[in-house]
Amino acid sequence: MTRCIALLGSETTYPFLGHLEAQVEQDGNLISVAARFAHRSTPKMTFQHVRKVEADLRIRLVQIAVEPPNLSDWIRSVWDFWMQLSKSDYGPDAGSDLSVVIYIRCDGHEAISASGVTGVWGLIDDHWSPVVQLGHPMLGKTGVPYEFPGVFQLNRSSPLFVAAPHPDQVVSLEHGHIEKRLGGLNDR
Repeated sequence: MTRCIALLGSETTYPFLGHLEAQVEQDGNLISVAARFAHRSTPKMTFQHVRKVEADLRIRLVQIAVEPPNLSDWIRSVWDFWMQLSKSDYGPDAGSDLSVVIYIRCDGHEAISASGVTGVWGLIDDHWSPVVQLGHPMLGKTGVPYEFPGVFQLNRSSPLFVAAPHPDQVVSLEHGHIEKRLGGLNDR
């Protein structure tokens, strides 16, 4: 299965520290999630927290995908997962550094919901184009949201959507700039 959503790596020694991705496809419907947290901890501590949450998230996505397909219900269920985790599951920062982007495709509709990101871009007609930019109320601030983030329904699809975790920003949409910050782009 090809990934549909990703968070850009930061320009640090460990660009993907604290990143996770999970997705499930059922009967042509898809739930795809990318997140980052605990990235300011040591690699060992980060790995322990992120891998545990990632395993729990994968189980939850399978449970959601067998529910009747409903865009709003599925997005709310994914946010429930993030909002109901205990602060200790997030590691030493207790989720204050959480960035999440969710892509859902069901019943012929597509939507993105995010929090703690500075923008979302899609590969449309072979060019990276902004889908949701900094300042859009849907993006929210970094950290575990206290209320459900907004949802952005899409009218154009992309084989891959990418988001920059807060406070990172994309300074260039030229071909190659985003790709180098994606790591394993050939996974899509």
